[in-house]
Amino acid sequence: MDARTEHDVAWAAGIFDGEGSTSTYLTKPNKIPRRQMAVSQGGVPAHTPSVLLRFREIVRVGSITGPYDGLYYWKITTNDDVDAVGAMLWRHLSREKRQQFAAAATRMQRPLPGPLDDSGGRDFEAAWAAGLFDGEGTFGAYAKPHRRPSWRGARMSIPQASATNAPEPLLRFRSAVGVGTVTGPRIVPSPWSRLPQYCWQANGRHVCTAAIKVMWPWLGPVKRAEIRAAIEHLDPDADDWMA
Repeated sequence: MDARTEHDVAWAAGIFDGEGSTSTYLTKPNKIPRRQMAVSQGGVPAHTPSVLLRFREIVRVGSITGPYDGLYYWKITTNDDVDAVGAMLWRHLSREKRQQFAAAATRMQRPLPGPLDDSGGRDFEAAWAAGLFDGEGTFGAYAKPHRRPSWRGARMSIPQASATNAPEPLLRFRSAVGVGTVTGPRIVPSPWSRLPQYCWQANGRHVCTAAIKVMWPWLGPVKRAEIRAAIEHLDPDADDWMA
């Protein structure tokens, strides 16, 4: 990527808010503390997820490994790389991811890129929302009881877990796209998290259209294909709803 724009960085921050983490660990066998930034994404063997390739192209560092139990990982571990990527994404990151980054930086006695609570200057929220949706969102067509068998409606959702209140990224996403609701908490059986689950969701073609139009210029090819495939199964009697 020759010309990295602020929209690209905001999209990358959206992916990181949904699927990323900053942590510390001890190397083996020397037990030397080290930081790590990682972004995970599901995929199939021999097909590296396009969102991880795009993320690496934007931040310009890191390696992608996997799959391990169906997940691929973009990772960096050197202090200079972690500092650089943290500084790049900081302006657009949620407070939760900033706190996570700050905790790891404190353990390693490294400086922070900026204040934890500064959310000013977020002028690229549509691109950030597209990044979050590329990482965690789903779009599909669904049937409804008591409607004719051919009827299909549109539904979008983004799930996230939180031990306390509704996750900031879901509330921020709703504000960015201007539609939908955030529901929860709900306890569900999950091999990945026992935390209460929350969900941003939108139902109905007109509501979903509004959200998609906000994100569309920055959505990746996988989500665009998912949306187009679902549209083919929507109510055939409806007007054309995707410009």
